[in-house]
Amino acid sequence: MSKGWMDKILDNIFTDEWVGKHGEKLTERELKFVQLFGRKGKILKNVYFSEIWD
Repeated sequence: MSKGWMDKILDNIFTDEWVGKHGEKLTERELKFVQLFGRKGKILKNVYFSEIWD
């Protein structure tokens, strides 16, 4: 089944790059909110984790 016109428009607006940047921004906002309650730590941006398979 092919995508409808609305799906095609949304795919063009919400690209993988946009979703990634938006997700990082939301995470940063949540971590700053936690810092307001006295929690200490650093906020790291653009950190990638990879899983090593045997």
